[in-house]
Amino acid sequence: MNFSGVRAWVSGANGFVGSAVVRALVREGAQVFGGVREGSDLYRLRDLRGALQLTPCDLADPTAVNVALARARPEWVFHCVSSTWHPGNPSGRREEFTASVLGTFHLCEALRAHPPLGIVHLSSSQEGAAAEGAESFLPTSFRGTAKASASLLLAQCARELGVHFTVLRLSSVYGPWQQPDRVVARLISAALSGAPPEIIPPPV
Repeated sequence: MNFSGVRAWVSGANGFVGSAVVRALVREGAQVFGGVREGSDLYRLRDLRGALQLTPCDLADPTAVNVALARARPEWVFHCVSSTWHPGNPSGRREEFTASVLGTFHLCEALRAHPPLGIVHLSSSQEGAAAEGAESFLPTSFRGTAKASASLLLAQCARELGVHFTVLRLSSVYGPWQQPDRVVARLISAALSGAPPEIIPPPV
């Protein structure tokens, strides 16, 4: 699809995946609006300020979500928000639930007032979908359960609105702007330094 001139809104635009989506859309010539929380670190977006319009938006605040979409009037929505990787305590699980489930609910409600042409959910392979395109899941973690819930909410919203919906279940994504403590980044750093990679037990 040609996104030249298309109005696109990206939630979690300052995150690792979200900023990569923003850059791809900018290269395509889209009019890009980035949803970011007030006070977020924008280091991944600093060189894109002239090509990106930021829309302050905390998905936990339904009014803020509605205002952001009213301003952006997107034709395509890219939902990239996520939270802690493998939350392992109550506060982490609450943060993941708020970002992935409650936040997605608020986004869906706002989309009903500002329907786009299409929605893309940047999700996780931890959803454990039974088959490509299936809406039955066997999540492998709390994060996967939250992401699967978000996908179901968005799929239902898209059906009601009669718009296109795609979910991308990402696995072990790596690349520029990634946090240095992620596994691929750590392995590359170890290889470059000649030191053996540190192996740690999995958190789940």
